[in-house]
Amino acid sequence: MAAGRTTSDACRAAETENFSVQSRQGIYLSAHTLKGQAGTLGQPQIAKLAASLCRLLRNWVPNDLYVELAAEHVAAIDGVR
Repeated sequence: MAAGRTTSDACRAAETENFSVQSRQGIYLSAHTLKGQAGTLGQPQIAKLAASLCRLLRNWVPNDLYVELAAEHVAAIDGVR
């Protein structure tokens, strides 16, 4: 994952790569970093959403529901910002 890439950027990249293992790792790294930063900066809603996204990615099942759930998590994180 490129330095400074946002969770939204990582998700868009994953969509173009059909949520490959490598692209999901990019989302995970971004979400994990965001989880820690949000907690530190007093944004508990973002921290909770990012933690949930990390759990989703750790337990990934390759189907349309998981793709939609990942996209909805990212949209929710963007909405809270």
